[in-house]
Amino acid sequence: MLRVLLLGFLYELRIYPLARALRGIYRLFNGVPQIEFYQTFNLIPIIPGVRLVFQKLKETGYKIALISSGIPDFLVKELAAQLDVDYAYGLKLEVINGIITGKISGDVIKENGKALVLEKLLKEEQYSKHNCIAIMDDRNNLPLFRLCEKTIGYNPDTIIAAKCDYALKGEFQDIIPFFDPTVKTLTIPYTRADIFREIIHIGSFLIPILSQFLNINRYTIAIIILITTTLYTISELTRRI
Repeated sequence: MLRVLLLGFLYELRIYPLARALRGIYRLFNGVPQIEFYQTFNLIPIIPGVRLVFQKLKETGYKIALISSGIPDFLVKELAAQLDVDYAYGLKLEVINGIITGKISGDVIKENGKALVLEKLLKEEQYSKHNCIAIMDDRNNLPLFRLCEKTIGYNPDTIIAAKCDYALKGEFQDIIPFFDPTVKTLTIPYTRADIFREIIHIGSFLIPILSQFLNINRYTIAIIILITTTLYTISELTRRI
């Protein structure tokens, strides 16, 4: 668990690229039966309001695509089937005889991977970016901005909140009014929690640099990183509540 948190932390600090962090995480699942992934997936509740939002989009004539950089494609497709979604993309996780090998691949884990997938979809289906809406929560989705006429941040991190057309927290169905083209741009202000998270991000990035100048021993650095990782995890959990 700590290794997974550390890899995610290193990715958030941009020390590790997404693909490297994900490979490190999924390597830990080598030998795990695929059925356990499905069992865990079935325990996770769908966010209230998602079905209503998707229904409204379909009534308006939209096609819906789920694109995930971190979830295996077989689980994204399972979710898509439950929600009557048109397209589903996730990372390719190798499975041999029902057993996970831990090896991953696919466009979504590449640099700007989500944008690569969406761009291919728009081209293949001859859809226009002027009719494309992206709903997102973190900075991994920034490359999608150039491909979408409208961007909506739901429980977004500070970067997405500052850059998207609409940003909101709360009930997922509160997104629905923003599908109306007459609604003006709306962003949410920075909170103390948002500022706290950014301080953690910046401080964590400076840890290895300062340790060189201050001659801090490796055990002290390890403790500082552990504390910072814990604070970061708490801050991310509170963002999603």
